[in-house]
Amino acid sequence: MEHIYWGKLITFYLFCAGISAGALIVSVCASIIDNIRYEGIIKTGAYIAPFPISFGTLSLVFDLEKPLSFWKLFTTFQPDSIMSIGAWLILFFSIVSLIYLYKHLPGVYSGRRPGSLLKTAALLSAFGVSVYTGILLCTLTARPFWNTPMVPMLFFISAVIDGAAAIGFILFFFKPGKPTPQEMRKSKSFLHNIDIVLLLFFVVALTLFLIGLHTSSTSAAEAVRIITGGHFTFHFWFYVILAGVVIPAIYELYGFLSHEKNVYTREKERTWIAGLVCTLILLGGYMLRYIVIYSGQMTHSIVY
Repeated sequence: MEHIYWGKLITFYLFCAGISAGALIVSVCASIIDNIRYEGIIKTGAYIAPFPISFGTLSLVFDLEKPLSFWKLFTTFQPDSIMSIGAWLILFFSIVSLIYLYKHLPGVYSGRRPGSLLKTAALLSAFGVSVYTGILLCTLTARPFWNTPMVPMLFFISAVIDGAAAIGFILFFFKPGKPTPQEMRKSKSFLHNIDIVLLLFFVVALTLFLIGLHTSSTSAAEAVRIITGGHFTFHFWFYVILAGVVIPAIYELYGFLSHEKNVYTREKERTWIAGLVCTLILLGGYMLRYIVIYSGQMTHSIVY
C-alpha cells in the first residue's frame, strides 16, 4: 500500500465544492425555467452556493505544507497548470456566487432578478468548479485509477445531485420563508425530476467507470477490487450505492409511478422523509469522493 498524500481535508474540500457548484447550477436552471414557480429553490440555492466552498477552501489551505503562503497562487496565472487554473476558478466562482446571493437578498434592487450575463457566468463557473478537480485527477497518468475521463463526469453529476440534495435538505427541514404547501409541492416535484434523471446518469457513468478500469491496467483493476471486494467494499456498497443511489431512487420512483396523489403532492406529507433522503444522498456524495481519493492512492502507481 502506498502513502496517502491526499486525505480527509482534500475529500472534504471536494465535497464542499461540489455542493456549492451543484446548488448554483440548480438555482440558475430553476430561474431559467420559471422564476416564480421555483422561487424557493432559486433563493435557497443562492443562499447555499458561496459558503460550502469557502469552508472547503479553508480546509484545502490548511492541508498545504505552508498554509500562510496560499496567497502566492494569485500573484500569477499559469494556463498550463491545472492547479493555477483551479485557484483562479475558485476565486471567480466565489465572487460570482456572492453577487448572485446579493441579487436574491430581500429588498435588493426592488426585486429585480439577476440578468442573463450573471446567470451565464454563474453556470460556467459552477460547471468549471464541479469538473476541474476531476480533470486534475485524470491528468495524473501515474495513477491509473484516476487517469480516466469518467472521473470528471462522475464528479459533475454527483455535484449537481448533491447541490439539489442540499437545497432539498434546507427546504424540507427548515422551510425558509415559510412556504405554503403548494410551493413545497412545486419544489419537491422539481427536485424529484432532477434526481430521477441524474441518478440514472450517475449509475451509467459509475458502471462505465468501473468496467473501464477493470479492463485496463493491472493497477486500475486492483483499485476496483479494493472497492468491490476489498478494503472499501462496505463503504462503496452501503454508503454510495445503497444510501446514495438505491434508497433515493426507490423513493423517487415511488413518487413518479404512483397514480394517486403521490408522496410529492400529499398535503400532509411528512417532509422529514424527503429531508432524510437528501441527507442520504449527501452522505453518498461524500463517500464517493472519499473512496475515489483513497483508492487512487492505495494502489501501485505507474513509474515512467
